[in-house]
Amino acid sequence: MKKSKTQAPVLKGNIVETTMIGNTTVHVCDDFIVTDPDEIERVLDEYYAAGWAMWRKICDQEGSAS
Repeated sequence: MKKSKTQAPVLKGNIVETTMIGNTTVHVCDDFIVTDPDEIERVLDEYYAAGWAMWRKICDQEGSAS
C-alpha cells in the first residue's frame, strides 16, 4: 500500500506543546485555544458527548463478551 504525503499546515500561533504518537507529530498551537465562554461550553459539551459515547461502546463490548 502506498503512503500519501501531506504537507503540514502553516501555523500562525506559537507551538506550546509537541507530542509524538507513533510516526505522527502533533503540535498544539496557542492560537487554537478557545477563550469565548460560549465556545468553551460548546467544546466541553463535545468532550462530554465523546466520553459518554466511548463509555457506552466499552459497556456494549463487555456485555457481548460475557
